[in-house]
Amino acid sequence: MNIAKKTKGFTLVELMISVGIVGILGAIAYPSYQENVRKSHRADAQAALMNLVNIMERRYTETNDYTLVPAQNPTPYYNIVINATATTYNLQAVPIDADTCGTLQIDNLGNKSPAVCW
Repeated sequence: MNIAKKTKGFTLVELMISVGIVGILGAIAYPSYQENVRKSHRADAQAALMNLVNIMERRYTETNDYTLVPAQNPTPYYNIVINATATTYNLQAVPIDADTCGTLQIDNLGNKSPAVCW
């Protein structure tokens, strides 16, 4: 009688198929994860700009001048740039790393650009 002995474990082919599947899933998931991280950083920059808008408007109400705004701390992923005159301002969040939206801007009239990223 010939009784086949049952072995436990994986063959090399099964292991390579599993590694290939994990590689394909990783190649799909990682770029999506990176885009979500960029969106999160962009949201932080937007929040910093909106906070600065509140500070600028409060200061203008008190002193009738936009130029007397205190210096702001940059976000870890965006540098905040303030261009202000006595009656107008333009706030920018310039990305430190590459971002598909580029520089986020808002002015004293509430105009935001690029509009699709706000």
